[in-house]
Amino acid sequence: MANPFEQIKVQTASRDFVKYTLHGIKAGSDKPIVLHLAQAGEPNKPYFNALLRIQKQPDRVARSKRGAAGITYDTFPEQREEDKVLFSQHVVRGWENVMMNGEAVPCSPEQVMNLFNALPFDVMDDLRDFAKEPANFRETDVEGLAKN
Repeated sequence: MANPFEQIKVQTASRDFVKYTLHGIKAGSDKPIVLHLAQAGEPNKPYFNALLRIQKQPDRVARSKRGAAGITYDTFPEQREEDKVLFSQHVVRGWENVMMNGEAVPCSPEQVMNLFNALPFDVMDDLRDFAKEPANFRETDVEGLAKN
């Protein structure tokens, strides 16, 4: 039997970063802040290794053994703070439209943390959700569909 998917080619290579606009969030510019995000997942090895180190911490292991490994209402603020640190160090690769006194502010983990601490929690949650979704970083090229 012939393979029905023979004509479809899907490239699974991930882009280095994607641009993510913080609509309505401005910093010294009339344009919204645009973040350059790497994927918050396994393809981003520094992020993934740091995440695994956090998950191996004794308090996390103890919680897991008691059956409370998942995120709960009580642990959600702690999880959000951990994500801010991980994202500032390993996910945000750059930014646009961040100005102070007419000068571009260089992107650094410290400045990204300052931004994250200023953002409303729901904006940070949306950013996390976006960066953790592999489809947002996938380069796909589907060939052969038009022929069918």
